This record gives sequence, structure tokens and C-alpha cells, in this order.
Amino acid sequence: MSVQRLWFVKRAQHVRGPFPEPLLARYIVLGRVTDRDHVSLDHHHWHVPSDVPELTAAIRSLLGLDAGEEVDADWQDERFKAKLRWLDDRKSPDPRANESSAESERWKPHRVQGERRKMPETVEQHTYRESRAEFEGWLRLQRQRYGKPLLALAALFVVVLLVVLNYEPVSPVKVGLRIQAGQCELPAGRGIDWSGCDRHGYLLVGADLRGAQLINTNLAGANLRYADLREANLTQANLDHADLTGTKLEGAVWVDGRKCAFGSEGNCQ
Repeated sequence: MSVQRLWFVKRAQHVRGPFPEPLLARYIVLGRVTDRDHVSLDHHHWHVPSDVPELTAAIRSLLGLDAGEEVDADWQDERFKAKLRWLDDRKSPDPRANESSAESERWKPHRVQGERRKMPETVEQHTYRESRAEFEGWLRLQRQRYGKPLLALAALFVVVLLVVLNYEPVSPVKVGLRIQAGQCELPAGRGIDWSGCDRHGYLLVGADLRGAQLINTNLAGANLRYADLREANLTQANLDHADLTGTKLEGAVWVDGRKCAFGSEGNCQ
């Protein structure tokens, strides 16, 4: 495998590079590197590009010319223009947009007003630009091919989402934090709403609380021995150190939102 030469370009004492030889040949064809610049392989010996046989050969190869083919100046000029249109696929962003004012002034004498961009790119900029151009071409193709189906799919998704958000299930299990306190002033009883009430340490032995709403109720340390809490809603209730010995919990909604199984007693199964 042949080793590819890497060239440096000097313009007004400012050095850029290294550039692979094929890329430098392209820049010469495009007019981004001219005989006002100097090129070197080692940073020490500088030459005008047209005086370097290796670059002349690379340019002829890029233009598709045979080694011994003679070309007149007019034809060569037209060939250069054609290559300029074919090779110069440079897209925004313009690398000059990130130049400092000092750097811009340094390169300004070497740029011809109204012509294409004249500053040679680094290898990283060149690779990035060509990759971006390839991706944008692919993206345009995908938009043309899949634009309408994707739009229809997005519209369908929005419709389904609206239906789901506005659908109210039958007999939902209410979970979550109860903001407003229930009937805290009423005594224990079947179906009582004690949501959000403080029943810390209460004596509720054998109490009939079947179907009661005990959402976010503080029952810490309460004595609930043999109480009937079947079908009660205990979502987010505080049962720390509560005595649940023999407490009937069949069909109750437990503190974590799950429903207690048939036969649950003393603990939610």
C-alpha cells in the first residue's frame, strides 16, 4: 500500500495543514490554493504549487488527463470551470464565519471579491462538510419517501392520545393523595370518609369500617384488632406500628394501591 503524502500550505506567513495530496490537488483546481501560496512536505522547503511535479501529476489525474496529453490553455480553463462546478459542493456553515477579525484581515488580500470561498479547509472540516452533505441528501430522500406516512402516523398518535386522556374507566380505583379532609368529626362507622384525618393512636378494636375511605389517613399506632376493613380504601394511609391482629382486609385497597386478596386478615395478601 502506497504512503500518501501530506502537504502544508503557507499564505502570508500563515501555515495550514497537513492536507492529503488528492485534497490539495482539488483545492488547486478549485482555486483555493494558487501560485501566490507555497507548499511544503517538511515545513522547511517551500515551493510554488505549479513547480511541484507530484502535484501536477495529481491534478492531471483528478482531471482525468493522460500523462503525456497536451492541453491548450483555453481548454484547460474550461476544464477547470467544469471541475469547479462538479467538485465544489461546499455548504454552510462557512468556515470563515468563525475567523477572528485579525485572521480575516490576514487572508483578505488573497480572496477575490465575488468569487467562491478561497480558504483551504482542514481535513476535519472537509470530512465534516462532505459527511453533512451526504446526510442532508439522504434526509431529503427520506422526507420525500416517508414524509406523508409519518405525518399520518403522527396524526393518528395524537388522536389515540387524546382518546386515552379523555377516557374515563368504569369503576376506577381511586388512588393518590387526598387534598381535602373527610368527615373527621364523625365516629367510626361503615362507609365513613376519614380521608386525610388524624387517627394516630386511636382505639378502634372491632370497629366496623367496611367500605370506609381512609385515603392518606394517619392511623399510626392505632389499635385495629379484629376491625372490619373489608372494601376500605387505605391508599397512602399511615399504618406505622398499627395493630392489625385479626383485621379483615378482604377486597380493601392497600396503602400501595394494590387490592387485597380474598381471605386477607391481619395483612394484605
